[in-house]
Amino acid sequence: MSFTAAVSFDLTELRNKVAKIKVNPRGNLWATGHFMGKKSVMDAPLLPSAEGQGADALEDTAGQSALVELFQEFLKVALQAQVDTLESRTKTQEADMLMKILESYIQRRK
Repeated sequence: MSFTAAVSFDLTELRNKVAKIKVNPRGNLWATGHFMGKKSVMDAPLLPSAEGQGADALEDTAGQSALVELFQEFLKVALQAQVDTLESRTKTQEADMLMKILESYIQRRK
C-alpha cells in the first residue's frame, strides 16, 4: 500500500512541476499576434487619417494614369509590330507569286 501511495504522490509532484514550467519562446514570433488579430489592430489605425488622403489619392491617381498610358503605348507598339509582320508576310507571298509567274513566263518563251 505504501508503494501505491508513493506512486500517486510522485505523479502529483510531477504534475505540479509541469504546471510551473515557464515557456520561453524562441525565434521570431511576429506572426503570432498578427494572426490572432492583435498586432494588426494595435499597429495600424482603423481608418486612414483624413489629413493626407487628398495628396495620397492624387499621387495614386497620377501613378495609375501614367501606368495606364504606358500600358496603352505598349499595346499600340505590339499591335503595330503585328500589323507590320502581317504586311511583310503578304508582301513576301506576293513577291513569291510574281517570281513564279515570271519564271513560268520565261520558260515558256524559251
